[in-house]
Amino acid sequence: MKQWFVRWAVACLFCAAASMASAFTTETLQVPSLKMKKTIPATVVLPNSYKAGNQNFPVLYLLHGAGDNNNSWVEKTPIGELADIYQFLVVCPDAGKTSWYFDTDDPNYQYETFTSLELVKYIDAHYRTRANRGSRALCGNSMGGHGALFLAIRHSNVFGIAVGMSGGYDLRPFSTQWDINKRIGAFQQHPDRWEQLSVVTVAKSLKNRQIAISFECGVGDFFIDNNRALHNLLLDMKVDHDYTERPGVHGWVYWRPNIQYQALFIHNRFEETADGSRRAPVIQATPVQTPTPTATPTAKPTVKGITATKTTVSTPKERPTGETTEPTKRVAPAEQQAK
Repeated sequence: MKQWFVRWAVACLFCAAASMASAFTTETLQVPSLKMKKTIPATVVLPNSYKAGNQNFPVLYLLHGAGDNNNSWVEKTPIGELADIYQFLVVCPDAGKTSWYFDTDDPNYQYETFTSLELVKYIDAHYRTRANRGSRALCGNSMGGHGALFLAIRHSNVFGIAVGMSGGYDLRPFSTQWDINKRIGAFQQHPDRWEQLSVVTVAKSLKNRQIAISFECGVGDFFIDNNRALHNLLLDMKVDHDYTERPGVHGWVYWRPNIQYQALFIHNRFEETADGSRRAPVIQATPVQTPTPTATPTAKPTVKGITATKTTVSTPKERPTGETTEPTKRVAPAEQQAK
């Protein structure tokens, strides 16, 4: 109890000090897409020091889920405060309600090209960025979680970090939902396409440490089996990754408090150099005090190496042991880096 009170007091002092400093700012852009022949909205979050100095910043590309838009992360989470804490730019592109970040037969849905190439080129040209793959991260929730891993794996020369929250990594069980069939065709007519465009298939091309990977899911989420399947695949492939399950279901009540842990993972990867040394000390403390989701697990997990309140970090030298942690605390990832 005493330890909890001390941590709470420190967090309050930190927040009070942060409130006295200039806060983050946001800008809304219309980014041209040559491939789609139109402009796409994007919201950019600039950390509080951006306009005061001349240094370059790493960039987190933060992808929204189905039905949301480029403003959702800024309006519904403390991502602006996290940008101030960790001093990175955040770019939230609009990707249509249900694009799934694919290039499709429809010329109006070319969001793989836009997000991974056109948007990155535009941001690097108009902002002071550290324009290298190790300083670019993709993160997203739900459809955006799929998009983050899908795009980072397919464009690992552009992005060095991929983070998914409650992502759908095998599309095949959901062949009639969220307009996926409008983007890539009916499952019955194109089963090979559904397989090839699922992250669980795309991930089979990964080499260990090709990109830094973290993903998580609530144990009551309808995508939990998807996440466990990807986790087990990467274990079998001996691909380093950080995987976490927490109590919770699919929604902002889960993503709002837990984005802070993924922001910490991203920051620590940004601060690694190519040889694995650090540009700055790794932050391990919880950055923001937010309520823990009240949802409870609906079923006992059966995934290898973990239980509902365990965090598993895999390395190629040692299989996960399933070390128990508090469900809302982060375990520092094991020597993960994007070479």
